[in-house]
Amino acid sequence: MQEKEIRTIQEKHGRASKSPQTVHHRKERGIYMKKTTSSMIFLTALCIALASCGSAQNTQAPAASADNTGISDTAGTTTAAQETTPAGKGETTTSAIAVDVSANSPAAADMSEMFTTRDYEIGCPDDSTEVALSDSGITITGGGASASGSTVTITEAGSYKFTGTLANGQIIVDTDDAKVQIVLDGASATCTGSAALYVKNADKVFVTTTDAGGTLASAGEFTQTDDSKVDGAVFTKSDITFNGAGTLTVTSEAGHGIVGKDDVKFTSGTYAITSAKKGIDCNESVRIANGNITINSGSDGIHADNT
Repeated sequence: MQEKEIRTIQEKHGRASKSPQTVHHRKERGIYMKKTTSSMIFLTALCIALASCGSAQNTQAPAASADNTGISDTAGTTTAAQETTPAGKGETTTSAIAVDVSANSPAAADMSEMFTTRDYEIGCPDDSTEVALSDSGITITGGGASASGSTVTITEAGSYKFTGTLANGQIIVDTDDAKVQIVLDGASATCTGSAALYVKNADKVFVTTTDAGGTLASAGEFTQTDDSKVDGAVFTKSDITFNGAGTLTVTSEAGHGIVGKDDVKFTSGTYAITSAKKGIDCNESVRIANGNITINSGSDGIHADNT
């Protein structure tokens, strides 16, 4: 089984600290973390840079990439805690990670390349299309999306606010390389035999939770309907960023939790991932700037191939 890569600023610049009970396999540009059938919690980040004055209490985003505005000239120092419960161990160990994120530090420069200002935005625009999920019928107010039976398909750029519950349905994103924000405002979608959220094509997708949170789940064995081999409760063929103010629960009875064919990013929010196989399975990189992520998986907690 291939080991997973989490691209972290701490490791790249030699600042990552390691608990003696945590199994790390190191190589250039990554930390490889071994985990089977146990919970793994990442508190407030594996890669952190808060571009603003102050300390660990600061909540502003780090310096953005060159194609974004809002770049700050000052920054502080942030301390994160990493907790890992190794398989077969009865206790959790914690190690602190201190990262220099001054504006001129290598860490801050790298963060600006790994995350954009948009990755941190968690607001829901007033003109968002509203999608009310219901087993008795889906109601859509606004443009860019359509409903057929228990399936919602988003075909245009924009923000889409979801409420309600689907006991067996699916959210599909299939655009002409557009940016799409999915806001889960207490919404819950379960799909039997496939992904609750299936991103077929987009430039980038942002999954944002409000205080009310949301749930994306797959039930039963996966049944293939195209050549993509869908095998996760969230399955995306495009870059995806998770952020927000609430808790996103991801459950997969027979497969992986989150499957990304491109980069998977976390910049805020709380995540509870339970899966029969891998918690997060990514072809490119898993990038964590902030958040609280708990994974209970039958196989690897986080697996990434930097191809």
